[in-house]
Amino acid sequence: MRFFKKLLCAQVAISITAPVSVYGFSNPLEKESRLSPQIEHTNFLIAQSDDEPESAGTLKITVTGTKTPRPVKDYPGTVTVITQEELNSNDSQSLRQLFQNIPGINVKNTFRNSLKGPAGQEDVNIRGMNGDRVLMLVDGIRLPTYRYSSYYDFGRGDYIDFNTLNSVEILSGPASSLYGSDALGGVVSFRSLEPDDLLDEDQDFAFEIPASYNGANNGFNEAIKIAGNFSDKMSGVLVFSREDSQEFKVKADDKYINDVIKKGNSIFSNLIYEPNEFSKINLILENVKRSVDEPVKDANLATNYTFLDSDTNTDRARYSIGYEYENPNAISFINYYKAKLFAQNIEVEDNFDNQRTSYGRPVNERRDQSLKHDSYGFDMQLRSDFDISGNNHKLTYGIEYSESDAVRLREVTNNVTGSISQLKETPDTTVERLGAYLQDEIDLGRLNLIAGLRFDNYDLDPTSDDAYINNGVGVLDPVGLEESALSPKLAAIYELNPSLSIYGQYSKGFKAPAYSDLNSSFTNTVRRYKTLANPDLKPETSNNYEIGFKGSYSKFDFTISGFYSKYDDFIEQFTNLGVINGYTNYKSTNASEAEVYGTELTTEYRFNPDSSGFSLLASLAYSEGNNETDDKPLETIEPLKAIFTLRYKTIDDKWKFDLRNTHVGGPRVADSTSTFIPSSYNKIDLIADYQATNSLDLNLGIYNLMDERYYVYSDVRGKSSSDSTLTGFSQPERHLKAGFKFRF
Repeated sequence: MRFFKKLLCAQVAISITAPVSVYGFSNPLEKESRLSPQIEHTNFLIAQSDDEPESAGTLKITVTGTKTPRPVKDYPGTVTVITQEELNSNDSQSLRQLFQNIPGINVKNTFRNSLKGPAGQEDVNIRGMNGDRVLMLVDGIRLPTYRYSSYYDFGRGDYIDFNTLNSVEILSGPASSLYGSDALGGVVSFRSLEPDDLLDEDQDFAFEIPASYNGANNGFNEAIKIAGNFSDKMSGVLVFSREDSQEFKVKADDKYINDVIKKGNSIFSNLIYEPNEFSKINLILENVKRSVDEPVKDANLATNYTFLDSDTNTDRARYSIGYEYENPNAISFINYYKAKLFAQNIEVEDNFDNQRTSYGRPVNERRDQSLKHDSYGFDMQLRSDFDISGNNHKLTYGIEYSESDAVRLREVTNNVTGSISQLKETPDTTVERLGAYLQDEIDLGRLNLIAGLRFDNYDLDPTSDDAYINNGVGVLDPVGLEESALSPKLAAIYELNPSLSIYGQYSKGFKAPAYSDLNSSFTNTVRRYKTLANPDLKPETSNNYEIGFKGSYSKFDFTISGFYSKYDDFIEQFTNLGVINGYTNYKSTNASEAEVYGTELTTEYRFNPDSSGFSLLASLAYSEGNNETDDKPLETIEPLKAIFTLRYKTIDDKWKFDLRNTHVGGPRVADSTSTFIPSSYNKIDLIADYQATNSLDLNLGIYNLMDERYYVYSDVRGKSSSDSTLTGFSQPERHLKAGFKFRF
């Protein structure tokens, strides 16, 4: 089986040289095609037809929802598109900043206290699902979660350089019918810049310098972006960027703020060759580096620690090549064909120097923990457009293959004696993924149907060695896993009138157990706990339902939806099994059932049809979830979040002002006696954008205008109300953000 897959991979590599086509690595499919006459080339915008209602501005396009360009208003589900213009305006340099104004999407940030994980790591939560239940892609390439140790699971914020992005799409809800395992909560898809994103029409050269300052962490971010047309067939874009920041200044005494220094730099290039009007070859090279140095102050140390200094280094490199072909008028059955090959190498190193007291004896040691995650793979996608009995069909089908190798090592050095010990909490593991999918988008006039089906084969193959055997649990023979799944989807959207549509969808989700759940085995003699392997883990499955309305009028737009997901064999990561022989035992287990349900709303009212002057924007997300095994709330469910914005824009778009209030309610938790429950809060921000000249854009924001003290639930989830470090987890005090973008 494995030989067959690799042979297939080799055959695909050869096929790239064929005249039929492959896709570019900036995901041309994930960008509107330059060849489609109805789709504009920039910013995921689509021109309106004459029979569409007049609206302020152009329509956003989603590709993530269907893997083909489709107006967001016509997609039967919930999807959010952050355009390049919005990225520039927000000056976001973290996932939390990027998603802060999107209800239903929350981010945990470990920017403080290295005892809780590497500083700066971020974990995305969509509709109560987080960690590896949320699939994150960069130009279609998976980003792995990084499990720091045992039950601490962190995400992928430091893998991304926001200066290299064209747009971001967030698909809320399960998407296994197109993306396979890990897309239970949703999909976050990052798309890279192409030359035309910087080049104006008839322009052969562009130079752009964006820079920003964030007063919350004394952070500076700068980039140089260069794009050019080398000939009528070849173009390219090159980006250099750097960042330098400190720890966020919380609404608390300075003793809770560690002397964190965070630095980063990256280089990105995207070279495009267009041999003819139907084809595009694309080559992307990228390297992102991040480093965090964090000496932990006394106020943030655990009671048995007297000193702790840590540093985290992250390095991600990716290489991709692709070829895309599109001909809407092709005589053959295939109108679109794309293929890509990729390789990605990720290294994360966490280093801790610490002094503490363990069972009455002083301990002075250094712990070096590392993750190496190498992956490569390919995907092919084809599309056939045809009519049957006057009904238009857009048939999309393809195959994906990837192989990843994960190595996690913990090395402990006694700083007094110099002795070194090595162990692995998880064995070296190879994971192969093979998926094939088929989707038909059927245009029946006022009714549009989407029917999809995907087959996935998931093969997990671990390898034991001395470092794994020496993990303190005993001699272990790690278990492998091979699972297959079918993930169907059926969705429909019906146009009640030219301005109002109703939609609904059903989908089945699938997530195979991660290697860290299946074979994690470790004994911590200091904190007196053990993590135990569970070779009997089953894949998670879910049945998901969503219904909603979408309206688009001259002055008023809205989307309202309700969703319900039922999970079977829900994996509770590192369930507390109680104290056995003086050690608290943890093991990932399958809960019998879990359910998550809720509602989401977004709306905008414009006082003027052309969107100038004042407008009101509002959005809300509320969800609940229960573990039906013990009838307790799921702790990953975020509290109610509502955002209200009063906006003013000049008719020439030179000025824009936003006065924004973010309201977050209190969480629903199982234990309210000893667990800290953060209070509800309101945070007010004031943001201004000014286009000074055709070459210069300026932005300025005052955040947390009323200097509110508040806590993000995910940051303090599970913490005791008596924790002495709790105050240090409050969020940034009133602060300024400023930035500019200069181009010529």
